Amino acid sequence: MKNINYFNYFFVGFPLFFCLLATFNIGFISIAMLALIPTGIFQVIIGIKMLVDEPQDKNLKIYVVSVFLFFISLVVISKLELYNFLNYILFGVPPILAFYLSILIYKKAHK
Repeated sequence: MKNINYFNYFFVGFPLFFCLLATFNIGFISIAMLALIPTGIFQVIIGIKMLVDEPQDKNLKIYVVSVFLFFISLVVISKLELYNFLNYILFGVPPILAFYLSILIYKKAHK
């Protein structure tokens, strides 16, 4: 679990590093945005894997259901063309989910 924790630090820190570099050169912001894709993929896969390993963990169930609801709402909002709602409300959900899973991974790594 400690290795997963270190990988999580890397995947979360990688986009943040490029965001910091973007203060000097705005071109790095696009690299930071692209780096968010593997971060999200890593966190979703790890979250599902952890839930498969510990199916009774309530916090992991909350995480996986929240991710599922986020993607369902993303599709529904796109179909209904409610892009303002998407920009203002759902924009903050992925960082909250990433932070939540990071806390869960940290707690399990330091048991």
